[in-house]
This record gives sequence, structure tokens and C-alpha cells, in this order.
Amino acid sequence: MAHTLGLLAEARQIAHDLGYVVREEPLGEVTGGPCVVGGERRILLNLEQPATAQRDALVAALAADPRVRSQPMSRLLAARVGAYRGASVSLADVGRVLATGTVAPRASVSLAPPYR
Repeated sequence: MAHTLGLLAEARQIAHDLGYVVREEPLGEVTGGPCVVGGERRILLNLEQPATAQRDALVAALAADPRVRSQPMSRLLAARVGAYRGASVSLADVGRVLATGTVAPRASVSLAPPYR
């Protein structure tokens, strides 16, 4: 839990340094993520979710911002950001990561018809 809270605090600071306002709000089933409100860039975190889900939502939002590469960060946070940046991520992948708290490589799926 200490690593989770430490990474969450570090990611919050980086988000602030990049000009984001990070807000925690009860969002129901919504996991949160980046948005723009009145021209202000925000990252919303679901207050009703555990710290691990909040951390992952924040890291995913930061990984989507190319400016994050210029920010100094711990090796542990850099590895998490890199995992999000290096993967081809679908909405299903993001949901799975936020639900499980783990980043796993996506399996290859064939959408070819089952007949020849």
C-alpha cells in the first residue's frame, strides 16, 4: 500500500507540474480520466475506488500526454507510465487494468470467421 500511495502522490505532482488539476470526486461506475472544463485541463479520479485504481487512472492519463517524458520521476513510476505508453491500448484494456490493478500484455485475437 505504501508504494501505491507514494506513486499516487508522485503522479499527482507530475500532473500538477504539467498543468493539470487533479480532482477526486464520487463518480459512480466511471473510473475517471482526463477532461477539459472551462479551458482547464483536469484529471478526475473516482473517490469511491481504491487507491490502486486511482493511481492507475492517473498514470494512464499521464501516459497519454507526450510531455510526461520530459518530467523527472522514479523508476517505478516510469515503468508504469512506460507500460501504458508502450502498449496499444483499447478501452477494454483500460477497463481491465483499472478493474484488476495490473498491466498485462494483450492477447492476440483473430476476428476471422470460423469457416474456410
